[in-house]
Amino acid sequence: MRILGIDPGYGLTGFGLIESDRGQNRLLRCGVITTPPGADFSARLEMIYEDIRQFAPIASFWCWTAGLRRTLPKTCPYCKKPLD
Repeated sequence: MRILGIDPGYGLTGFGLIESDRGQNRLLRCGVITTPPGADFSARLEMIYEDIRQFAPIASFWCWTAGLRRTLPKTCPYCKKPLD
């Protein structure tokens, strides 16, 4: 099974692709996609899309599972304490 994980962000987007077979795990690719801080938000999203499209076309990786990490707030929405 191949698993694609994406750590979202518009400044830094992390990714990793692993292959798991009978308890053996192998890293196929990983990295970070960066976008320029001054770029328009829609342009940054397009850059991320294009980079992901180049490194991980589903047809070539036959990715069976994908995971996307939810972006968490910096403080608790209820008590306003910092989350570490």
